[in-house]
Formats: sequence, structure tokens, C-alpha cells
Amino acid sequence: MVDRCAEQDVAFVPSFSIASVGTDADAGGDSTLTEIADRDGANPAQVRLARTLHRARNVLAIHRRAGAPRSGRPGTHVDQNVAAASLRLTEDDLATLRALVRPA
Repeated sequence: MVDRCAEQDVAFVPSFSIASVGTDADAGGDSTLTEIADRDGANPAQVRLARTLHRARNVLAIHRRAGAPRSGRPGTHVDQNVAAASLRLTEDDLATLRALVRPA
């Protein structure tokens, strides 16, 4: 779907991170996500969002709520989403994150 939208120059706006639901990292507890997050001073949700944004040039993130995040790290969800957008995942990170996604 993402690729098809990109071919048509249509924005893809997921309602959740592509790498969150249906993965081995559903609850953010996967040690791989935590390892990448800790290395970059982020949290697992930010890594999932960064992976989603790296997926294609037409993927946009939307802010869902303004309350304090449950991650235990400071900042609002908007602040954390902006920080996630600035994460630069390596090709190895992206390959590792792709491997976490289970086929439907």
C-alpha cells in the first residue's frame, strides 16, 4: 500500500507505526527496539515511528494526543514525535526492524 501510494504521489498517513502492531515488538518490550532506542537517546515508540517515516518519502506522521507520554522520558507526544523524525536509523537498523515484522 505504501509503495502504491508513493507511485501515485499520494501521502500515506498510518494511524499507528508500521512496525508496531503485528510484530514481535508489540508492547515496545523487544530488546532490539530498546537497544536501538537507548543508543540514540530515544524510546522504543520513537524508533518505531522513525522506522515508519524511513519507509518511504510519502509517509507522514500524525499527532494523536498531547498528553504526557507513558515512556517515562520527558516531553509531550508532539516533542517525542519531532525527535523521532530526526532519528537517523542505519541500514542495519532498518533491516533489523524489518525482520521484527511478522507476516499477516
